[in-house]
Formats: sequence, C-alpha cells, structure tokens
Amino acid sequence: MPVSDDATCIGDTVLGDDFEANNIGCQADPRKEDKLLQYSTSKLLSDNEEVYRLRAENDRLTKKSRVFGFDVIKDNNDSIHFYTGLLNLSLFMWMVDIVRDKVKMCHACLSVEDHVLLVSMKLRLGL
Repeated sequence: MPVSDDATCIGDTVLGDDFEANNIGCQADPRKEDKLLQYSTSKLLSDNEEVYRLRAENDRLTKKSRVFGFDVIKDNNDSIHFYTGLLNLSLFMWMVDIVRDKVKMCHACLSVEDHVLLVSMKLRLGL
C-alpha cells in the first residue's frame, strides 16, 4: 500500500490528514510527527477544558441540590403541607412569628424559618 504525501508515519503506523491509523511499514517524517503532536496537544487541551467546565458545573449542581430548607418550599403550598402538615405559607409564617423571639436557636447557621421547618417536620413524623 503506497503512502501518500499527506500521511504521517510513526513506527509502523501511518496517519493521514484525518489521523486515522493504518498499520504498514514506513519511514517517520519529523515534520509530520510535529503536525500530529500539535494536533494531539490541541485536542487534549480542548478536552481538558471541557472536563474542567463539566466538573465545575457538576460541583455547582451538586452543592445546589444538597441544600434543603425553607427557601426551597416557601413558594409551594403543597410542599409546605407535605413537609409540615400546615395548609399554607401564611400559617407557617404565623407560627414563625409566634416563636421568633421566644425560642433559643440551636444552630446559629440556620434561620428561624429553617428551625421551625425542622421542628414541624419532626412533629409531623412523630419524632
């Protein structure tokens, strides 16, 4: 099988312009090897950038989905009812207003609404 002028030889492998491998005997051309290395390097760099972009997106989505609290359910009365047993947001906020100044906070990183949500969820489950 004759080797075309636009083919690159590395060892016993011939790589054409589209860099598909064909196993035949040939002599290596350093200029063509450089072209192959440049192509491979640029392909690896673009693939690496894609991996970093996807990892960042994965981290962002994972962190976002791990957070559950009042902010997640406040816009949906069905969710409020499901998790707390209270019929709507108005009742939940009424309960928050009643306990806001009367209850000692267990965790400073949680809002009053999140505390009331946790207690309501535990009461609903009978815990």
